[in-house]
Amino acid sequence: MISSPPIDLLSSDTESQGVHLRTIIASTEFRRPDRVLPVAVGTTDSQATIVIDLAAVHHVLIAGGPGSGKSTTLDSVLVSLLYSHSSDRLRLCLVDTKMLGLSPYASVHQLLLPVISDARRFERALRWLEREVERRLNEFVKAHTRSIQEYNQPRKERESISESLPHIVVAIDDLVDLTTNTDDPLPLISRLLLLMDRAWPCGIHFVCVTSHPGAPEFADLIPEAFSCRLSLWLPQLNDRRAITENWARNSFRPSENMFLISPPSNRPLAVRSAVLSSEDVERVTDWYKTTARQQSLPAYESASMSLPAIEVENGELDPLIYQAAEVCIQNQLGSTSLLQRRMSIGYGRAAKIIDELELLGILGPANGSRPRDVIIPLQDLDQTLRGRTAPGGSALSPPSQPVRLGCLGTAVLIVAVLVIA
Repeated sequence: MISSPPIDLLSSDTESQGVHLRTIIASTEFRRPDRVLPVAVGTTDSQATIVIDLAAVHHVLIAGGPGSGKSTTLDSVLVSLLYSHSSDRLRLCLVDTKMLGLSPYASVHQLLLPVISDARRFERALRWLEREVERRLNEFVKAHTRSIQEYNQPRKERESISESLPHIVVAIDDLVDLTTNTDDPLPLISRLLLLMDRAWPCGIHFVCVTSHPGAPEFADLIPEAFSCRLSLWLPQLNDRRAITENWARNSFRPSENMFLISPPSNRPLAVRSAVLSSEDVERVTDWYKTTARQQSLPAYESASMSLPAIEVENGELDPLIYQAAEVCIQNQLGSTSLLQRRMSIGYGRAAKIIDELELLGILGPANGSRPRDVIIPLQDLDQTLRGRTAPGGSALSPPSQPVRLGCLGTAVLIVAVLVIA
């Protein structure tokens, strides 16, 4: 069911580089009722309309060199999704390392989180997505279903289950830049690929953009991770081979500017890509900002303002969580031994605090015998712990005077107490 905003996309001189998105969105191929997440791709030489279903292909990679039209193609994907679904059926998570391309979408109501522009905040969002996958899988088990399509179908036995789950589309521009900006990109890439493999049955899909698909960290993983690939002009031979898997034809005819590699054939199909102007994007986003009524989902209300809160056992945190977070951030590492030394607490309590800091997105996951990475800066600590409670219902707050006693300080304190007694 297509529920598009009543906006007339304007034709422009971009049609000289491709077919305008309006033409494809108005086609019967795009509006087929069996498509869950239709995405306009373009047309062939024979004027056949090419539309893919993101729910069927799972994840999409858009690759192209500088000035090839990667951003325009990503705009076509996002506007296609916005035209197809309202906020109760679709949520977007946008990652923009360049801090320019995806900023116009900051006002759309489908946005799950504020636009993410740095690797640290992406790691926090990645942890939330991992927990969301686990939550949805547990819901599927309770409902005796295997996918989000089955789960969202009306059923009599679904009366005890909460509302239908929206699809979540994660758009990343640029994937290689995002991972290479971290200290150690390989763990992040491994986590991302594992999440992608488990996420699509839960209705979570990734649309990634890159200008260097032949990068050593990605070249061998692309065919496995992205069954659907949109390849624009790529100047480097190794980048073209990474996308087309050494397919003989790597050049475009004058009327073509993109190869589509998608199941079931997995053979490159030359197309004339869908395009739209920046003015069209602004018209769509302005409509959501000024006209459309926001439809908030109860389960995602907190996510619309900041990174979603993560549930902690019993809903309460250790009273020393704020002080422990400060210690870890100031030392730029997190470990139980550090908290034991600096806070004079036992191993069991220190280990529990470290786990809570990971669940809150303050620390990264366990990394063997190495200390955990610190994800957020000190200035974001108050916002992360806002609204959290300690045992007894009292709100968490920074310690008035953090006390860090060494051995000599502890001995002096004991002597003072004995003298007073």
